[in-house]
Amino acid sequence: MEKGEAFWIYIIECQDGSFYVGMTESIVNRLSSHLMGKGSLHVKHRKWRRLLQCWILFEDRTNVARVEKYIKTLTKTIKEEIVASPELLQQRITNNLKWPIKMRVVENFLVGRKVVESHPDLAPYFEQVN
Repeated sequence: MEKGEAFWIYIIECQDGSFYVGMTESIVNRLSSHLMGKGSLHVKHRKWRRLLQCWILFEDRTNVARVEKYIKTLTKTIKEEIVASPELLQQRITNNLKWPIKMRVVENFLVGRKVVESHPDLAPYFEQVN
């Protein structure tokens, strides 16, 4: 891993209730792409509803891809649990994948603020969804 290397894992809820799990080096650029209908076909066709959760991982790309794949294999119920209690993801990885991971939960409002600073027209997507 290069010094200072970090990647993001995120979960988006689409308008049909499905979840999309992704990884990126730049959360601002990636979420902006999703909101503009670019990037993932899943989000493009099912339409963004809201950002559910973000984590920043201080790992190399290979390990972050392993985490993304692991999350994608979880049931929706378990994904809902890690969204409700984001620290559970690190515990599940440590217990199930058997390796310690350096990661941090990032508050969605902070991510939304960064996206809106770069793309003010996307502000409505980061307002509170009930």
